[in-house]
Amino acid sequence: MVNCLSIDWDYFLTATATERVTYFPDGSNEDIPPKIQQHAWAVRYGRYGHHLTDITVQPIELIKEIIKAIPPYAMVGISESHKDSYYFFKERLRYCKNEEVNLLHIDHHSDTRGWFNDSFIERIDCGNWLAHFMRSYHGTFRWLCNTDSDVGGCPNNLERFTEIENARISETDWDVVHICRSDLWSPPHLDTQFTSLFKSYAEDFGATVEDGIWESRFNKEMQNDIAQIKERYDDMEEQGIEIRRG
Repeated sequence: MVNCLSIDWDYFLTATATERVTYFPDGSNEDIPPKIQQHAWAVRYGRYGHHLTDITVQPIELIKEIIKAIPPYAMVGISESHKDSYYFFKERLRYCKNEEVNLLHIDHHSDTRGWFNDSFIERIDCGNWLAHFMRSYHGTFRWLCNTDSDVGGCPNNLERFTEIENARISETDWDVVHICRSDLWSPPHLDTQFTSLFKSYAEDFGATVEDGIWESRFNKEMQNDIAQIKERYDDMEEQGIEIRRG
């Protein structure tokens, strides 16, 4: 049995499902170039202000407990996209032919889009990587989700639960771990917290880390863009111009 742990930073956000839909950019395509993603977030901050900046991550102690539960000999990867879990786990499993997997998926989203399609030919991306993985390997698949996560269309053999105690994280001897920041689904002002929680751990245990993952998107350039966009929105409101939501 190979124990696989997949962690998405967006699971820990204090935002409700409704707030994510309302205040976050449209996350239907992760292939959007980073510069355009940056602008999309800047527009959202300029439009919604504190509704975004009030979002935090919690509980911090839970995140630290999860990190402590990962053994020093585990194969660990940290990157932006959750689709990398598929390739990272696949690389580890090529040395373990015919072994079953025990996978724990910690995420606000199921990442099983298209599971019930008769012709499942979609390329692998952050929204369907787990569906592809479950079709390729046998074993136990569990999803620790939020109470308001969308569970529609999930595979019947994906056990889902919202109680962290059921995850048995500290009781499992993890072989391979992937952690992703999910930039289209995680507000940039939380990037520094992501780095403070995971960077020292990654350095101590020799994790495979994507270039640039420790750099905050919420930099001076983005903050200047936000200020300019907010000023335009304020001017429009003063002039009584209706601002379309979305």
